Amino acid sequence: MADKTGVDKAYVVLATATLPIFILMAAGSTTLMIDIIGFGYPMYASMKALETQETDDDKQWLTYWLIFSLFKITEGVIGVFLQLIPFYFIAKICFLVWCYYPSTRGATTIYNVLVKPYIVPALGISEGEAMGGTKRTKAPPSYKVMCTIQQIELTMATIRKPLFSVRSG
Repeated sequence: MADKTGVDKAYVVLATATLPIFILMAAGSTTLMIDIIGFGYPMYASMKALETQETDDDKQWLTYWLIFSLFKITEGVIGVFLQLIPFYFIAKICFLVWCYYPSTRGATTIYNVLVKPYIVPALGISEGEAMGGTKRTKAPPSYKVMCTIQQIELTMATIRKPLFSVRSG
């Protein structure tokens, strides 16, 4: 199509991508569009990351979902005012894509600039835990139950004293 019209391919792709956005905006379906952009690809990429042995992609997508959640909470609180901003819908799409786009990794930037220095200490998470320095393996639930039962039996065995004595007589 670019060859026939003489227009650069990048402009054709841009027009093709933005046309559905403007049609959905005109129809009032901006929420659907945001959900598709904010959930669609990140959900696919998260499932794909879970199936790999690498941990970098897991961390990237976990960070994205954290920032996305904080964004949705913030938007819920001040959303009335945000809607007054001209072209907020397009800015929101650009923000979400910037957060998850692999070459920008905006969610990681936001985490390192805002969440890690301010929210993480307020929650009482230590530096080692926040950076993943302390790797703890979780015991399976059955092991925890066994330990608890053994602790109860041990406690009962050590404090087993008769509460009262019955003397026949």
